[in-house]
Amino acid sequence: MLPTLSAVKEKLFEMLPRWPTSLHHDVLYLFLQRAVRMFAFGSSTLVLSLYLSALGNSDEAIGLFMMLTLAGDVAISASTSIVADAIGRRRILVLGSFLMALSGVAFFSFDNFWVLLFASIFGVISPSGGDVGPFKAVEESTLAQLLSANDMHSVLAYYYMLGSWGAALGTISAGWLVQTMKNQGQQNLEAYRAVFLLYSVLGFIKICLSLKLSIKCEKSAMLVQRNDSQSEEGNFLLELESENVLEFESDQNDETRLFSFSPSAKRIMLRLCPLLVLDSLGTGLTNDSWLAYFMDHKFKPKSTTLGTIFSLMNFIESFSNIMAIPVVRWIGLINTIFCGHALSSTALFFFPFPQQLGGLIVLVIIRSIFFDFDQATRQTFVICSVLPQERTVVMGAINMTRTLAQSLGPTVTGFLSSYGKLNFAFMCAGGLKWTYEILLLVTFGGTKL
Repeated sequence: MLPTLSAVKEKLFEMLPRWPTSLHHDVLYLFLQRAVRMFAFGSSTLVLSLYLSALGNSDEAIGLFMMLTLAGDVAISASTSIVADAIGRRRILVLGSFLMALSGVAFFSFDNFWVLLFASIFGVISPSGGDVGPFKAVEESTLAQLLSANDMHSVLAYYYMLGSWGAALGTISAGWLVQTMKNQGQQNLEAYRAVFLLYSVLGFIKICLSLKLSIKCEKSAMLVQRNDSQSEEGNFLLELESENVLEFESDQNDETRLFSFSPSAKRIMLRLCPLLVLDSLGTGLTNDSWLAYFMDHKFKPKSTTLGTIFSLMNFIESFSNIMAIPVVRWIGLINTIFCGHALSSTALFFFPFPQQLGGLIVLVIIRSIFFDFDQATRQTFVICSVLPQERTVVMGAINMTRTLAQSLGPTVTGFLSSYGKLNFAFMCAGGLKWTYEILLLVTFGGTKL
C-alpha cells in the first residue's frame, strides 16, 4: 500500500533540522551579523575583479591582489583567533566590523592599486565570496557555548543557510545597482564605487549589532547543562566562572595558547587540515570574483543578469546544508560528503565547455546544489571533538589553513588568464577537489563522525 501524501509530507518534515524551542537573544544577533556580513561580501565580490580591471590593472595584477588580500586575512584571522578569548570576543567582532567599514571607504575613495591593496590586506575584503576575517571562528565558538550539543548541528545549518541568503541578496542587489547607474549614464567605475560605499555602511551596521551582544558571549561565561535527562527541550543555563565576569584576566595556563592543543584537537587538525588544503586551493583557483570575470568576458551579460546568476547560485547553496542532513541519515556522513563533492567538482570541471550562457547556468546550479553538503556537519564534528576552551583557536586555525590555501589560487588563475588559459583553472580546480574527496574517503571512511 502506497503512503498517503500527508504521510510523505510528515516524514519529510521530520527529516529536516528542527529549530530549538528557545534560544538566547545573542544567537539571533549572531545570525543577523552573518546575514549582514555575507550581504556585504556578496555585493563586493561581484564587482571586485571588474572594478580592478576597469582601473586598468592586468590579470596578473588582479590575481596578485586577490592572493595578498587573502594572505592578509590569514594574518588577521590567526592573530584575532588567538587573542579573542583573552581580550573579549565582542571586541574582536567590533574591530573586524570597523575594518570592514574602513575597507569600503578606501575602495570608494581611491583608485590607486597600492592604496587599495593596503586597504584590502589590513582591512576585510572578500575576493572569494566566502566568509573572511575574524568573524567565523569567533561566532562558531560562541554559538557552541550558547547551544546544546543536540541543537548545534541544526542551528549551524540554518546559520550557514542565512549567510548564503545574505550573499544572494547582496549579489543581486549589487547587479541591479550597477545596471541602474549605467542606465542613468554613470560610468562603470562610479557604479562599482557605489557598491563599495554600501559595503562600508554595512560594516557600520555590523558594529552596532556587535555592540548588542551580551557578556554571555564571552569565554568567562560557561554553558552548563542541567542534570535533567527527561527534558525534551534541553534547557540550559549559564553559570559564571567568577563573581566579577567583567574582568577578563588571561590565564597563563590556558590551553588555548598557541601550539597548546589537546590530543584530540591535534589529531583532528593533523588529519583534516592537509586535505582541506587541496579543497581550498581548488576553491581559490575559481573563486567567485574570477567566476564573475570569466562570465563577463566570455558571455558579456548585463550586470543585472550577472547579479541574478550569482544570487541564484547563493540561494541554492543556502539549502545545501539542509538537504545534506536527511542524506546523511540514509547513506552516512562520509558517503554524503563524497557523493555531494563529487557531483559539485565534476560540474566545476566542465564550466569552460558550454558555448552558451544557459549551459553554464545549468552547471552552476548543479554545483550549487551539492556545494555545501559537508560544511555544517564537518564544523559540528570539529566543535564536538575539541575542548570548549580551545574551540576559538582550533576553528581559527582550520579557517586560517583554508584561507591560506585559497590565497595561492588567484595568482595562478591570473597568470593563466593573461595567456588566454582561464578555462584551464576550472579544470585544475575540479581535479584538486576530486583528489580531496578520494583522500577524505580513504582517511575517514572507517570513522563514525
